[in-house]
Amino acid sequence: PADAARGGLLVGFVTGDTRLLPDEDADAMRATGLSHLTAVSGSNTAVLLGGIAALLTFLRIDARLRWSLLALSVVAFAFLTRLEPSVLRAGTMALLVLAAAVAGVARDARHLLAGAVLLLVLVDPMLTWSLGLLLSAGATLGVLVVAPAITLRLERVMPTPVAALLGITLGAQVAVAPALLASFGTIPWVSVPANLVAVPLAALGSTLAFLGSALALVHVGAASSIFALAGPVAEGVLLVARVGARLPGGPVLPESPVVRSAAVVAIASAVVAGVGARRRAGPRSRPQPRSVP
Repeated sequence: PADAARGGLLVGFVTGDTRLLPDEDADAMRATGLSHLTAVSGSNTAVLLGGIAALLTFLRIDARLRWSLLALSVVAFAFLTRLEPSVLRAGTMALLVLAAAVAGVARDARHLLAGAVLLLVLVDPMLTWSLGLLLSAGATLGVLVVAPAITLRLERVMPTPVAALLGITLGAQVAVAPALLASFGTIPWVSVPANLVAVPLAALGSTLAFLGSALALVHVGAASSIFALAGPVAEGVLLVARVGARLPGGPVLPESPVVRSAAVVAIASAVVAGVGARRRAGPRSRPQPRSVP
């Protein structure tokens, strides 16, 4: 039923649990590169912490107690979402952000990402082989490093908001391409247009789903109204996945380790060369690290 699919996707937006999502829809989202929308990551953690922080500020909770409660919320949320690699990456980065805020030191998202991945593999070396962690960290790295270079060039031919959205989508896709090629031998070409359409819808849907889940603790009727608004948004994401899954996929590399390794090295080298060329071209307009009060 349509309502079951919508509900399953909204649950996936909040908790990353897709067991309620029909198998055919889950397969369609994987085929179109949209499965990351139901993988709890930085955006979910940011929405959660933003809501809790606003509530604690409204209640005038002491600053140090507020930081402690936010850290406990990150840990509880990680356990609630079954400690998946993407959750661990996002949660560890969030804890590092909180630690930097308490210490009052400058922070750089790239350094936080590197620190989070280093801590995770030191605690559990087996995560080194986790595809979920590779994709999560790779996509984040692409957004932080590759996307700005792409956006800068696209801004010359299109409006800035469109260039930024396309830059983020392409940056994340390029950064995870080596892991996808090494694991599956192919990259779904439809993932770029599918993400351009589905990501804004998913951002709205996940925000409404979080709000509805919070209101459900206080007033079920008000929560049901929020979920009624989120339903059509979730249906839009599912429609993108279903249509994209019917389109022909991209070429598949042979199952030869040599061929796939060569493709991975070529893509990684091109990304590094492209980012390096941007840094060498003229004066850098790099923003200064922001100090956390």
